[in-house]
Amino acid sequence: MAGSVDRRALDYAVELEEADERLAALIRALVELEREAAELTLQAAAGEELAARYPAERERLERSAAELGELARGRRAELAQAEGQLASAEGQRRPNVEAVAAARRLVVRTRDLLQIALDRLGQAENAAQELE
Repeated sequence: MAGSVDRRALDYAVELEEADERLAALIRALVELEREAAELTLQAAAGEELAARYPAERERLERSAAELGELARGRRAELAQAEGQLASAEGQRRPNVEAVAAARRLVVRTRDLLQIALDRLGQAENAAQELE
């Protein structure tokens, strides 16, 4: 009889251990679900924040792109004028070396400024596309 009691106690202990393992697995699954829920909550909050900021951000980017477009057009006009001055300085019957050098520097400087304006315009346009 003692053997059957020991056997029953052992079987009960095994059942308890198996139940404990199932509970541990369920607890791990619950913890993972809670982590995923917290992550989804953060993503939803970020989405709501973006939706709230979107109209103002879009307007700001459009305004910035328009201003930079104007700046680039102005830089193109300045470059055309600088190139005209260089052509005029070089086209003199007896070109003034200093005037030609100054006109060349002006062309280089104006090209650089135009490129900066175009780069900034491209960045603003890319930011607007990323927002969409």
